[in-house]
Amino acid sequence: QYTTPAFAVFGVCMACMVSLALAVAYARASGVLKRLRGTPLPPSVHIAGRVVSALWISMIATVVMVGVGVTFYGVQIIWANVPALVLTFLVGVACFCAIGLAIAALAPTPSAAQAVSNGGLILLAMISGVFGFAELPTWMEWIAKLFPLKHFVDPAASGFNPYVDASLPAWGDLAVMAVWGIAAAVVVRR
Repeated sequence: QYTTPAFAVFGVCMACMVSLALAVAYARASGVLKRLRGTPLPPSVHIAGRVVSALWISMIATVVMVGVGVTFYGVQIIWANVPALVLTFLVGVACFCAIGLAIAALAPTPSAAQAVSNGGLILLAMISGVFGFAELPTWMEWIAKLFPLKHFVDPAASGFNPYVDASLPAWGDLAVMAVWGIAAAVVVRR
């Protein structure tokens, strides 16, 4: 009940942050983005296509993870929590897509984008509850709360917890992800 949503969130972050950062960084380095400027396709449409692709892959990853959990491990879907989970999923996708694009914009090379996105996500996953470690030191908990991954994992896990009423969205967690997403979008825009 806990591992399934945590790993689904990790899959979403891999698709949105890591894959998107790498795809855009490689497209920039190989000259694809420069060549696209000579076509009638606006850059915003190209980036929107990449974001929609990340959304699609995120949906597939989530469905596969939840499907495996339900089919093979007896994970129960709490249907009253599904609307809040869908909202959390959409805000998380937007947040981590914006962060992925910001990494691609700031990283000077595709290798740097890969190191920052993969390394950052794995480090955050270790302290944000994705891998389900036991009690972490208080200072690690505080660091995890500064970043959006913990605010994505916690409401997703609550949505699958049969002992918690998670039928309403976790507005505080959504606000943290929104702030991170907006900040990243500002970086991308500049």
